[in-house]
Amino acid sequence: MTLRSLLFALLAPCLTIQAQDDCNSALAIVAGTYTVAGIDGPEIGLPYCANTGTATHAEWYIYTAPADTMVRVTTDLSTNLGGDTRIHVYTGSCGALTCVGGDDDGGSGYLSTVDFSATAGTEYHIVFDDRWSIAGFDFQVSELVPPPPPPPAPVTFTSTTLSSSGPLGIVDMDDDDLDDLVVPGTTFLVIHKQQPGGGFVATTINHPGVSHSPSWSMAAGDIDGNGYTDLIYGGGSGASFMMAGPNGTTYSEVNFPQYIFCQRTNMVDINNDGHLDAFSCHDVDANVYFLNDGFGNLTYFQGGLGSTCGNYGSIWTDYDNDGDMDCFVAK
Repeated sequence: MTLRSLLFALLAPCLTIQAQDDCNSALAIVAGTYTVAGIDGPEIGLPYCANTGTATHAEWYIYTAPADTMVRVTTDLSTNLGGDTRIHVYTGSCGALTCVGGDDDGGSGYLSTVDFSATAGTEYHIVFDDRWSIAGFDFQVSELVPPPPPPPAPVTFTSTTLSSSGPLGIVDMDDDDLDDLVVPGTTFLVIHKQQPGGGFVATTINHPGVSHSPSWSMAAGDIDGNGYTDLIYGGGSGASFMMAGPNGTTYSEVNFPQYIFCQRTNMVDINNDGHLDAFSCHDVDANVYFLNDGFGNLTYFQGGLGSTCGNYGSIWTDYDNDGDMDCFVAK
């Protein structure tokens, strides 16, 4: 053997020993069991994730999660009986590490176990130091199946008693992003305004008697765009629009002369022009709708929506995802 070959042979074992003695040369590992011959690396892991005192030397490993999973790193193995270890787990780059978890005596005796939630593709530095011993040991990395989530808890409700009686609607009447409770009457409108901290405060708005009370249905929406919600009352002989004033404290009626035996009513942008329109099922004739000119003025139309008559229910949505509204009607 030449002198050069001899020197290489003597140096090779030293390089192997030093391969995981600092962060930059951390040994890449996967799930499995590994042996640490002894702790003599000159770089310790900082900050201490298991902060039970300082250390002088450490051994470094790096694990990359193959998937989102729970990971366990442990020295609590039968081969380590009587040993004393400490583990730190980090994310981040060398020189800028962040603790994920750590353990000193979480295993049997003075052995260590740490579990952490790993994200797919993320690198985790696993560091063992000599806080208590420089002796070698075995450790194991396991990818755990997380336990199933607990069953959902029963839903509980808190009841609130209202002072009003009669038909109710639930809608944000003043554009404050809180749903209010609406109780319409022939000569008044009661709005139970929801409070930011919970609960309702009732306000009664009186108005002249309406031609058509909501004996069959009611729908809500801001037809004229003034920031306050308007209503359509579906009665047995016609529909009345109750238009909110500029501050939402007054309501005025808008009527149409046509006879409508109203069933379900809706407010929806029927012709996709950006303005809110209205619709009503007709019990004894073709269904009707009211188109908005963009200034809150409505025009009456009849027919072309559903069978000749007798629809009791209607749901508007974009069923075929073509960008305009479609109508489902039912008896």
